[in-house]
Amino acid sequence: MRFTLLLFALCFTAGAASGKPKKGKPDPDEERAERERLQLAIQQEAPALLDWFQTFFEPKLKITAVDTSRAPELRFRFSLLGWDQAMRNAAPVPDLDKAILEGEVFLATGEEKRPKSLVTFGEGGASAKEGPAARIVPMDKAGIPLDVVVIAAGHAGYKGIDALEESHKKALGKLLTGLEGARVNLIWHGPLLYTYRALEGMDGGLARFDEEARGCEGARLRWRIDSTAEPKEGEAAAPLPPCGLLEGVGGTIATAVGDGSEKNPGMPFRGRHSRLFDIYKLSDACAELDVSSTAIRNLNLDAVADVVIDKGAFEEGLRLLATYGRPEARKELIVLGDGRDGYIDDEQICRDRLTDGLCGARAKDLKGKSAVEAVRACVQAELDRRSTTFQERFAAKVPTWIGLMRALDIRVHAIGYNMQGTDGAVVSHGFERERLELLALQTGGTYREVVNRPVDAVNAVDLLLAELAQERVVMVAADLPAESRGVAKFSLTLGGDAFEGLVLESQEWTFGTGPRPSGWRFWLEKKDRWLRHKVGMPWYWFCVVGFCLLGLFLLWMFWKLVKAIFLKLFGGVLKAGKDAAGKAKGAAKGAQDAAKKAGSGVAGAAGKAGKGALDAAKKSAPKAPK
Repeated sequence: MRFTLLLFALCFTAGAASGKPKKGKPDPDEERAERERLQLAIQQEAPALLDWFQTFFEPKLKITAVDTSRAPELRFRFSLLGWDQAMRNAAPVPDLDKAILEGEVFLATGEEKRPKSLVTFGEGGASAKEGPAARIVPMDKAGIPLDVVVIAAGHAGYKGIDALEESHKKALGKLLTGLEGARVNLIWHGPLLYTYRALEGMDGGLARFDEEARGCEGARLRWRIDSTAEPKEGEAAAPLPPCGLLEGVGGTIATAVGDGSEKNPGMPFRGRHSRLFDIYKLSDACAELDVSSTAIRNLNLDAVADVVIDKGAFEEGLRLLATYGRPEARKELIVLGDGRDGYIDDEQICRDRLTDGLCGARAKDLKGKSAVEAVRACVQAELDRRSTTFQERFAAKVPTWIGLMRALDIRVHAIGYNMQGTDGAVVSHGFERERLELLALQTGGTYREVVNRPVDAVNAVDLLLAELAQERVVMVAADLPAESRGVAKFSLTLGGDAFEGLVLESQEWTFGTGPRPSGWRFWLEKKDRWLRHKVGMPWYWFCVVGFCLLGLFLLWMFWKLVKAIFLKLFGGVLKAGKDAAGKAKGAAKGAQDAAKKAGSGVAGAAGKAGKGALDAAKKSAPKAPK
């Protein structure tokens, strides 16, 4: 009894401490002392139980991704999650920037075994106190966009749960509307998959996933060609592919899904078959085809595997993110629903058939209670065997999925429904929801569960949207060595009335670095990124124009200086050469004139000599007789 009272007191005080102070509360110092006294008492009574209890109230710090593509700079994203007592789900810590008193980055590179302190942040994490240049910034200021594929259950397995269909659609609509700033698409799954397409002629609704496959692929190839070409002046960039991730369509998709009201019923919940992971085949059904496929046959789907070409909602969601996701973006795969795969009524049909058939025959020689227990044990063993088969199929796919998601930095977030209908039938089994929890855990995402209250689905979506909005990125000039292994770790000290100096540490994240680029081009790109992040885009362009004008001015001044130095050094030589050339030209002209005079004198003398000779010849010649 004493221990129960102490535990209740600790629950009350811890729950009060997790919220904001209210008017009329006792003095914080007195409350803290009382809580410490109670914790000490319970620690003495049941230390293991106290540790278990505190895991629900103390916030958890986790690194969600590490980026070394900008080496030597190190970037990693982190989120800080506490506990929402009313929802009993992971919830972001409110006013994160105000709550941070101090942060510290630990790093190990090369052969180092344990991470060592690299840089310490001050209050709010805005600037580094010690170590290399570093800061903590929101995603938008770090230039990291968001790409999301939402997978929502659309089968008819929610009919027996009061208000679940309506709450499911409201939660989905709120999620899609809250992602309006991201590139997004939806996969609505039952026996068939439906998704949003912006192909010509479609009016904003959801279309069958395997329809217009050729048109979608052709549009994607045209987009890949057009997006690589530089747009001409005045031309807009190539529009996004109509069947991929689209911007600004969250509200449109939410309207197409509907809210379950008479005015906007939206997408129907059809078919008793869920193709989330597609690990359950038609041939696995306990019931005969004409029984188990009644709802499917109404959709002309007697042989689902022969009609559709997709691989199930989850795998097609991965394909969308891998094909259309941006390399620099956060890529999130959000699953909203029960986690069930296969025929919704198959378990009950199997129980009935096994009881009347195989198991009943095995217990035909028994009577009374022994016969009942034998049949019950036989039925359960057969159902366990079937469940094991499906789990083995799921397990065979998981390594490929997780490898792909880790390579492409894709995280899974899931909101699972844990509920029972009025007839006692469950919406999904624990092992089916654990599949979603496993995928979220292995990819750095968060799993949340809605238990027995359909209206809480909307609240769970609020927590998820808040988590995505609160995520932060740490940028550190870590000087990472090329082609090496590293280990990163992060710690935060939180303040305020709710935390009072609580120190949290993240997990250790092992990463590798590729070859480091070098050269003037890499240096210029690095400085360009630094300037963008430092001053923002308006001032960035102001600085670029200023640098260009300054560069032109310096280039002109440099030319003037070179010209002056050239003239200073070689001006005398040029002048002497010019004078010598002038003198040579004068001498040549004098010589030419002298030659002309000499030529004219010789010609005169020759003329006179010739004339004298002629006259002498005339005188000496004998006169002719008359």
